[in-house]
Amino acid sequence: MTYPGTCRDRFASAEQASTATGRPAAWRVRVRDAPIEFVDQFAGPQRFDLSRLGGDFVVFKNASQAAYQLAVVGDDTEAGVDRIVRGEDLLDSAARQIHLRRLLNMPGEVEYWHLPLVVGPDGRRLAKRHGDTRLARYRAEGAMPQRILGLMGFWSGLLDRRREADLAELQSAFDIGRLPRGQVVFCRADDDFLRGR
Repeated sequence: MTYPGTCRDRFASAEQASTATGRPAAWRVRVRDAPIEFVDQFAGPQRFDLSRLGGDFVVFKNASQAAYQLAVVGDDTEAGVDRIVRGEDLLDSAARQIHLRRLLNMPGEVEYWHLPLVVGPDGRRLAKRHGDTRLARYRAEGAMPQRILGLMGFWSGLLDRRREADLAELQSAFDIGRLPRGQVVFCRADDDFLRGR
């Protein structure tokens, strides 16, 4: 849902907004009616119109609590992060973060790598709705790290089948070009493999 600008330029201060609404003010950053364009190192060229993708977005939830987008930009800049690897479901967050970096004149350039997600058989991001698929559960049931790494190697196109592998083997075989371009479906065979069936 796009923020319609309900409170934009309505109040002179956060105190006035809080008094009028009876709740703490949320600070938003104004977005431009112009696309944010960047090249994701995995997903390719991207173009997002933030004015249509939610509009002005929250950067402070309360007077002292930074919201996700601002916190990430600040933390990454402070830590000197210049490459960000995360799931493709956060591509639009990169556009918001680029907008913030430009507004704040943050130094340096950031490379983004947004990779396919592991999803359930229904095509939705793997979550509790698909049962207990936590690594902690499989480890508690006896799955050794080599089995988990082997499944990750198979999903990543580094192994031709599900089998045990160690980190050194996967590192030596790693090639970004072998990663799948589409989502990876966590299926019954994956569950059986992790359980040693």
